[in-house]
Amino acid sequence: YEIGKYKAEKSAVQTEQKLTAEYEKKTDSLHAKLREAQIQNPEERPWNLVLVNDWHPMEEGYVPKLADVGNGHQVDERIAEALKKMLDDAKKAGLHPMICSSYRTVEYQQKLYEEYMGNAIKRGKGYWEALKETKDSTAFPGRSEHNIGLAVDIVSSTYTQLDQKQETTPEAKWLAENCYKYGFILRYPNGKTDITGIIYEPWHYRYVGVEDATKITELGVTLEEYLGED
Repeated sequence: YEIGKYKAEKSAVQTEQKLTAEYEKKTDSLHAKLREAQIQNPEERPWNLVLVNDWHPMEEGYVPKLADVGNGHQVDERIAEALKKMLDDAKKAGLHPMICSSYRTVEYQQKLYEEYMGNAIKRGKGYWEALKETKDSTAFPGRSEHNIGLAVDIVSSTYTQLDQKQETTPEAKWLAENCYKYGFILRYPNGKTDITGIIYEPWHYRYVGVEDATKITELGVTLEEYLGED
């Protein structure tokens, strides 16, 4: 009995050591790939990799050259063709994606931010609690990717609510699986709020270009991690 118990314990230890070694190898490989991909100097990053978040505000006064993408929506003209292609291919697959938000002026972002804050307070939230709730779900003016025209919110036309249930729609599933092929990434993935500063948003897609979107998707990281800004 003792010998059998010893062998079982030894086997369990060996299995744990093997799994630990595999994990460390995978982690080291991930870090190596990230270091290879990262452009450490922000000034050297191309336009498609500009980082805008709570800690990196956009260039003051910047306004992108815009192109219409239908239904009153506009984006940076450099991503319009890729966006249209992605939506057209989704429709060819029998789906019904719909853009519900695209380029926003900083002024409109300010109005939106104040509305979110006001609604939270009306629901009985205290000031600081309302501020945190607003901050987690709505970027401060000048710190939203919508302000630079590189982001769009896409929902299913059969379910337009901006909540976690959106991820269960066929449209969201298709986009999450295929968006990188068109140069887009799901910008605020689940479980990454501490890095992105924004809650999980299965509707928010950001253009970074096909090459970088493919790398980000393969690595399973956020844009912040990819750029070494996490």
